[in-house]
Amino acid sequence: MAGIAGIVHFDGSPVSDDALRAVARSAAHRGPHGISCQQSQDCGFAHLALNVHPVNNSTSQLHRYERHGRVWLLTADARIDNRLEILARLGADVVQPPADDGELILLAFLKWDMACVQHLIGDFSFAIWDANKQTLFCARDALGVKPLHYAKLAHGLCVASEAQQILHHPQLKYRLNDGMVGEYLVGAHDDPQASFFVGIKSLAPGHTLLARRSGIQVARYWHPEQLPLIEYSDPRDYTEHFRELFTTAVTDRMRDLERVAITVSGGLDSSSIAAVAHRSNHDVRVHGFTQVYDQLVQCDERAYSQHLTRDLGIAIEPVPTERFWLLADESAFRPRRESPFQAFTSCERYVYQRCQHLGITVLLTGQGGDSLLTGTGIAYFDRLIGGDLSVFHDMYSHAKLRDQSVAAVVNRYLIRSLIPNSIKSALRTRFPWRDPAIPAWLDPRFARRIGLGHRLRRHTRITGINKRARRTRIAEMLYPGTVARAIYYLDQTASEFGIECRHPFLDRRLVDYVLALPDEQLFDAGRTKLVLRNALAGTLPEAIRGRHDKTYSTAFIDYSLRNASADKVCALFAAPKCEALGYVSGAKLRHTWETFRTGTAPMEGATLWFPATLEMWLQRYHRDTQFNDVSES
Repeated sequence: MAGIAGIVHFDGSPVSDDALRAVARSAAHRGPHGISCQQSQDCGFAHLALNVHPVNNSTSQLHRYERHGRVWLLTADARIDNRLEILARLGADVVQPPADDGELILLAFLKWDMACVQHLIGDFSFAIWDANKQTLFCARDALGVKPLHYAKLAHGLCVASEAQQILHHPQLKYRLNDGMVGEYLVGAHDDPQASFFVGIKSLAPGHTLLARRSGIQVARYWHPEQLPLIEYSDPRDYTEHFRELFTTAVTDRMRDLERVAITVSGGLDSSSIAAVAHRSNHDVRVHGFTQVYDQLVQCDERAYSQHLTRDLGIAIEPVPTERFWLLADESAFRPRRESPFQAFTSCERYVYQRCQHLGITVLLTGQGGDSLLTGTGIAYFDRLIGGDLSVFHDMYSHAKLRDQSVAAVVNRYLIRSLIPNSIKSALRTRFPWRDPAIPAWLDPRFARRIGLGHRLRRHTRITGINKRARRTRIAEMLYPGTVARAIYYLDQTASEFGIECRHPFLDRRLVDYVLALPDEQLFDAGRTKLVLRNALAGTLPEAIRGRHDKTYSTAFIDYSLRNASADKVCALFAAPKCEALGYVSGAKLRHTWETFRTGTAPMEGATLWFPATLEMWLQRYHRDTQFNDVSES
């Protein structure tokens, strides 16, 4: 990922060059190939360059355009996939081919104004300043692959890729956003419009922002809930259409490249991308990385990923994951000011270093595949109320396939769905602080003050779709949560090494199509991702295509915290700053930690990962970011 920064003043006062460069340089890790700036009297834009293409490469998506006495400035972090289509629509408006995707966005804006986002397919965030109208227009791609944050100034606006960049504007001082802290502590910080700092907002995926002196307007432009249900007379058409879109999503992310890397788990999503990438473009070499375990064999999937080498000839390099226990490497586990969130940092940095050594600049991932394609058993309820009694046979098959009791499947997908939402809401309102998702070590006064129980039940409201299963699937993509956190973290870390992560399952064309599919194309009798499995017949090794189980990293997290990094966790929880700030009960947190560490009660270490990493973050940044006890939500 590259990066952007911008400052505009609506009162006509000059933008300080020092302020602009301070905001830009604070995210220098996004611009390993340089930072360029451009200013007019009342606007300053910066672009942080990350060049990943060996050909047709531009060092900066930063442009100034003049026409008929009017002036526009643009800064963008963008990859546009439908370039030829847009150029054809622009027609005579294009005198010469645009130098890069940023200039293409500017030409599209001059043609269609704010509606340009409806024409753009790809990953992007950008800002356009109309000097004559004194307006700032910003947009972010539908799935939120490219980040964008903003904050009000006394007489203007500051925008940037990362929230922490805006903290470096000399006019602004912020406190910690307690609402986000509370959500983070329970592993649910998925508000698409919030940051960890009061006053700094994230532009949500699929949204635009129009700012002028009179105020700011934020609007959603991506509406997948308005897509009509796709109904083909021949079921094979669903598969063929998906195969076409999926192949396009993969190959567009390989454009102008000689080599790409892909992290392969041995599961269906990443392996499908690897197989399609390998077979669809023989001019691009595919290099896979797979995590291997010798001690924690329950996490090891090399037996599956090796099929990609044996059957397809894809080079798969093992990553010795057990050399990289969580928190063990202090040089790697240093949280950014942006967020306390961390993942398998040491292991991921090893992969990026290997990519650097191999001359690879783009890494493909399977992020988003589960959210998009898994489907949901709520479809059983939809079928039952529609009079389809064969649902009980399918639920029986589901229980056998998943090694569950029939009663458990019926309770989860039928009984719970029959309870009216009004009753559920009443119960939750009556006991909001007793939400089972809120751990005992979280200070109950803090949970009540920020309304944590209500936050955890926040849902995107979808209207106009009768079937609950499809509403659920669409809400999952509109309110991405876990996926958004993962790609944001990958975005920050990979750019340090000159690597850009790309995610084929987050292609808007593919997502629109899948969200319009009938539920049975994704989920049936406990079998998931059916359209993907059907589309990859003959392309993906059968041992992988037919998998219905999934390997989790639970054992790795548990061993890391309980054994490899136990002393570090003990030190973090000894006198935690998060207790001094009123977020947790230190005594209860230490008791929970000891219960986990000694194994005296069943518990997953993942629940302790969030207070541990928050504590690391507070210890590193609390003094210079004005964290205090009186925060706002």
